Amino acid sequence: SHAYLRIGKCHEKLNNYDLAKFYFYQTVHEDPLLDKGWLAITDFYFKNHKYDRALYYVNKAINIDGENAKYWKKCARIHAALENYDEADFAYKQTVDLGNYELDTWLNWAEVVTQNQDPEAAIQILLQGLEFYPDKALIQFKMAGLYLIANDPVKAQYRFRKALKQDFDHLRFFKEEFPSFYDSVWAQNIIASIQKASD
Repeated sequence: SHAYLRIGKCHEKLNNYDLAKFYFYQTVHEDPLLDKGWLAITDFYFKNHKYDRALYYVNKAINIDGENAKYWKKCARIHAALENYDEADFAYKQTVDLGNYELDTWLNWAEVVTQNQDPEAAIQILLQGLEFYPDKALIQFKMAGLYLIANDPVKAQYRFRKALKQDFDHLRFFKEEFPSFYDSVWAQNIIASIQKASD
């Protein structure tokens, strides 16, 4: 089954999609417990924006092994792409409950909850993520923007300053995520004060 998987990935790289699919199917048929096989076929459909098919296969994988955090994380990403934010929220919760504490898990989970119009819950998720990544400016920048959405400029300023001090170069993340806040006088004054202090 590992050989089928490798052959499938080679065909995918060569844009031989029908053969890639065939070998991915063979992989999961031969060894239904091989998570790399299920993830390969799910990724194949996800990359090609066939989210319903990707969801079908990740759900099959979860039915075989519901304790696999990789499956749940993939499920969450697919639901987010389909704008099924409640389902994505649940899948990210399962992902974390099963021990996946990767930085992008926390950031993407918070984004899903934000899309579901609940910035306060997104902040709580990021506070949990900070326990694992206390020095990651990305979490601080995201929290600053969410505090602004939640009309708490004092906490937003604290997080924004902390993020700028941790990693000024990641300011572009804040600019991409929250362009109107980035362009505000509020943000520009804080940026200028941090730059002046570091000179």
